[in-house]
Amino acid sequence: MAIKRAISYAVATVAAVAPLAITPGASADTPVRTATAPAAACHFGANPPYLSSREVSASVWSTRGCPKSGSYTGNLQRKRWYGWQTLRHKKWWGAGGYSLTKGCKKGSTYTYRSYIARWPDGRHVYSAQRRLKCR
Repeated sequence: MAIKRAISYAVATVAAVAPLAITPGASADTPVRTATAPAAACHFGANPPYLSSREVSASVWSTRGCPKSGSYTGNLQRKRWYGWQTLRHKKWWGAGGYSLTKGCKKGSTYTYRSYIARWPDGRHVYSAQRRLKCR
């Protein structure tokens, strides 16, 4: 009885995973199983900061293949004597792209970076660091 249950479960699992599709050569009485395209992969990243007049900007993004069950937090940071100071941050779920911008004082020079972290697995990506002097 246990073997029969296991086989029934396996058949039900395969039926749920492989959707039915009718091909032109088949009749409605004999459906043919076709493979479905794999889901798009999830990619996310942070681009290096750049200077535009008196603003430092950087972009962070995640692609359409990213699940809505995970959140992403993008940050724009500058290096200080005590570590990295977060200037701007943005949190979102699933796919998205955002520009993080912070004004700067004329004549100031700092090293900036951006990064994105994914929850719940904790993966993160840092951009290249840039030393920028505000004009």
